[in-house]
Amino acid sequence: MTRLAPLASFDPRMRELLLRGALERIEIAFDSATGARGAGAFELRLKALRSRLRADAHPAWTAASRCRIARSGNFVTLSPHDAQFDAALSGAGIVQVRLVRDPLADLVGDDPQPGALTRIDPERLP
Repeated sequence: MTRLAPLASFDPRMRELLLRGALERIEIAFDSATGARGAGAFELRLKALRSRLRADAHPAWTAASRCRIARSGNFVTLSPHDAQFDAALSGAGIVQVRLVRDPLADLVGDDPQPGALTRIDPERLP
């Protein structure tokens, strides 16, 4: 069995990134110095964080589980899990269902601040 790193060992920005990736597509490019090796290490670290959240039954796990993590060359892409099916669903005439209550509402601020990198309010994170 693989030992998981403690939650405190992860940069808090990585957890914020996972939560944001559950809401929207994010692409992170690694420069030529770190390249594909850096992208691969980052991808594995994000997946390790998600595993740690799951193992700890952390409240952020539910949102983090909705984030797809993929790597291609020097890029790591995070996106909502089913975003790849948007075009097919829309083409079939299936529209997005509006939820009575957004399941991520407790983690997301009402309005993004100008110039903010994310709509996720760190003060609301568990």
